[in-house]
Amino acid sequence: MSAADDGSINDEWSLLRRVHPTQIVPSEGGGEPRVSSAAFKDVSMSVDVEESLAAQGKDWKFSLQSHPSHSLVKLIAAIPRSLNQAVVAVPIVDNPAHAEVRGDKPGSVARALSKAAAWVHRR
Repeated sequence: MSAADDGSINDEWSLLRRVHPTQIVPSEGGGEPRVSSAAFKDVSMSVDVEESLAAQGKDWKFSLQSHPSHSLVKLIAAIPRSLNQAVVAVPIVDNPAHAEVRGDKPGSVARALSKAAAWVHRR
């Protein structure tokens, strides 16, 4: 766990990440499209904590309500932590489930996050 990570988000909890349409790319071999590593490069990568949404009576659709053209993927919080990223709750006015995955994300980290991401909703 990174020094900036206070452990307030459980390792097993799901982090929901919006994916812009331009960040969806064809997979090798013609299978299901995948999310590009470009979706995981932000030093302070914005996510919503699925379990925190559920505690408020909301589901994954909340994460897309202001972004109807976006898709959504999820990562288990332990994955970015295993890549030396901090997972930090950063509630904002209209979204108490907001969090950030903080840390430098060179290509190898962004690719690992991309490979670990599972589709929740794809446009």
